[in-house]
Amino acid sequence: MLRALLYNHTLTVSNEVPSLPQYLGIMWGLEDLLEAVSSGEEPYIDIGPDLKGGFEAAKETLTKWGNLTLENDIYYAAHVLDPRIKLTLIKEQYGDQADEVIERVKAYFKRQYPAQSSTPASHIQQHKSDFERYFNDLVITSYEPCEDWCLQWWKANEFQYKQVAVAARDLLAIPSAEVDVERLFSEGRDTLGIHRMALDVDTIRMVRLMKSYYDQIDKKKRLLAEKEQAEHTAVYGVRLNSFISGRTTC
Repeated sequence: MLRALLYNHTLTVSNEVPSLPQYLGIMWGLEDLLEAVSSGEEPYIDIGPDLKGGFEAAKETLTKWGNLTLENDIYYAAHVLDPRIKLTLIKEQYGDQADEVIERVKAYFKRQYPAQSSTPASHIQQHKSDFERYFNDLVITSYEPCEDWCLQWWKANEFQYKQVAVAARDLLAIPSAEVDVERLFSEGRDTLGIHRMALDVDTIRMVRLMKSYYDQIDKKKRLLAEKEQAEHTAVYGVRLNSFISGRTTC
């Protein structure tokens, strides 16, 4: 079970290409796992001392570099742009220190996305209220989960929070890990091989974009097929149980 949890964390970063708003959730989840194992909590009571020591060392390393990373306000700013979360997890995670983090987030938005001095006073007030309204409005609790839900939500609601949507367009496009970027460079070497050294930059760019596009189509087809298979299996299971129950009753 422990190996499966760590494996899932690895896949989340390497295969799913999480965006910047997901970074804090991944870090907090990993911290909770390392804390539970190193402290011997259920269901990790029987973990041996050597393995537990390894997790304690991993926790120290994660804390060291995680704290340095989180000195950058952009991680918190991107995190709160998920309308399903906003400030809720920061308040839960940091307790008494949450207000300080929230003030840092608001100061970041004010600094990076200021109202233009040439803008009429009414528009400046709207700029301020855009961020205030976004944080004061309730989080979204009813939604249909999908891979790019957050992007779709901001596309549909960009006119409701115009200035916040500008920040969302900037920050949601940033990957939270270097894995996919490094993979892109590695695959670029396959495109620009010894027989294709004279390709124009624009041609290479178009080839990479087309490959990414078709990869996404293949991924969606695979996910759709898996969903249909799961639904078929569920229906078959219900019918089988009904058949068995009917025979038992008879």
